Amino acid sequence: MTEITIQNGTLIARMTGIDIVLAARRKVVTPLAHIVSIEETPDLRQQAKRGWKLIGGYLPGWFRNGTFREDGHTTFWNVTGIAAVRAVTITLRNDRFSQLVLAVHDPAGTIASIRAALPTETTSVA
Repeated sequence: MTEITIQNGTLIARMTGIDIVLAARRKVVTPLAHIVSIEETPDLRQQAKRGWKLIGGYLPGWFRNGTFREDGHTTFWNVTGIAAVRAVTITLRNDRFSQLVLAVHDPAGTIASIRAALPTETTSVA
C-alpha cells in the first residue's frame, strides 16, 4: 500500500512493507501544482499490461511496483495484489513521472483530500 500525505504544498507518497523493495524506492515527492487530475483507477488488470519495466518489480496479475515506460511516458506504479486492491491514478505535468498509479486503502477519501489541498488554479481540474 501507499501512504499519502500532504505537507507544505507537496504530495508525498510513501511505500510501506515489501513495496519499498519491489518499487525500488521509499517515496515519491511531487509539488501539488504539478497535479493535473486524480481519479480512481478503473481497471488495474488491463492497465498493468501496458509498457515496459525500467526498475522495480512486476509479476503479471500479482504486482506492479516501480518505474515503467508507457506510451512514451514514464509512470510510477505501487500496486501489490492487482486483483484485490483499489488504486488512484494521479496525472502530472512538468514532473519526472507523467502518472502515479498508487494502491491506497480509501481511494475516494484520498482523492477528496488531495483535491482539497490543490492550489486554487488546479482545483477545477478533474
